[in-house]
Amino acid sequence: MDKLNTLIETIYQTTTDESLWTEVLQTLTDYFNSTQLGFFSQGKNNTPSRFNMTGIDDAYIQSYDAYYSQLNPWFSIPGFMHPGKILSDRSLEQFYQHKGAFTHTEIYNDWYGPQDSRHAIGGTIIDNAGGILNFTSLRPKQAGYFSDTEISDFKIISRHVLRAIEIGDKFTLLSKHQEASDTLLDKLKVGICFVDRNLNIEFKNTHAARLLDERDCLFEKNGTLVYRQNSIYEKLEVLVLKAIHFNKTFNLLVKRRQKPPVTLTLMPISTNQRIFALPSDQVLILMTSADNEHLSDVELIKMRWQLTNVEAEFARHLLTGKNCVQIAEEMKLTKNTAQWYAKQLINKLGVHRQAEVIVKMLSDLSLKINCAK
Repeated sequence: MDKLNTLIETIYQTTTDESLWTEVLQTLTDYFNSTQLGFFSQGKNNTPSRFNMTGIDDAYIQSYDAYYSQLNPWFSIPGFMHPGKILSDRSLEQFYQHKGAFTHTEIYNDWYGPQDSRHAIGGTIIDNAGGILNFTSLRPKQAGYFSDTEISDFKIISRHVLRAIEIGDKFTLLSKHQEASDTLLDKLKVGICFVDRNLNIEFKNTHAARLLDERDCLFEKNGTLVYRQNSIYEKLEVLVLKAIHFNKTFNLLVKRRQKPPVTLTLMPISTNQRIFALPSDQVLILMTSADNEHLSDVELIKMRWQLTNVEAEFARHLLTGKNCVQIAEEMKLTKNTAQWYAKQLINKLGVHRQAEVIVKMLSDLSLKINCAK
């Protein structure tokens, strides 16, 4: 019991230092006499699986993704992988009342067997709209079935692993919220709002709050983001779900009655997908409008990434939610020139997509503004 308690204490240390998961997983591998142990996420809608497990080769991960994920016998039984249930190879044998329920399958003969993974224990610890996160331990035939005591310990540890992930996610979100208040975007007077798939507001900075308080188009009602016109509200709901589902950025132009329209830029935000690779249920909404008076300060952008004047100005326009075509018109550039500047920013900021330029500016802690405004 002392060893189990020490393990649990170590698990909670990962909430503030994610790098400790490597040590934790290796310790758990030894504790359960396993050859492979850790997490894998299995996405819905044929999204790729991701592994963070000890003792598994990349070739097997790739073949699981390409073919064998569809043959996983535990996932083929409706309701079998309900979060909180701990299952094993013996669970399959009991369900089918057949000793070879696991060993006679194609995935065992071609995938588990060659890895000497005769016995398995695991379960789903997170199930969201985008996929599941599974915590699993595998070991060879000579190690024998997992005992009742081991199953009980695995269930206890699974609960604490889930709690540690949830706490880590809270820390991550709190950090993102703090960054949203302290970074360059706040200096540039951009409204920042974090919402879930139901448009419940998790966080909003002062500029988003002011815009919502105007109640000219968007406003907050009982903690939810609401728009006066049902048609636009329904479109916003759809785009939030699409941002989460496709992990893509979307823009929406929202008209106001007496002021210039507001551009909403919707970007999916990672929380528990850090090392666990699950799609997130949170979306970052950037709120920008043409009547912002403080969007001219490009010096901070320029100095931070050693950009030229034109590149910094281009980045500033990206922060306002404009796309390449709109920026080209604003800056009197050709479409090809605008695309060239977009690629320059992607390269200089060390990202892969145009949308990530905004995300990096938001998340870069070195951009904290401590001077008086």
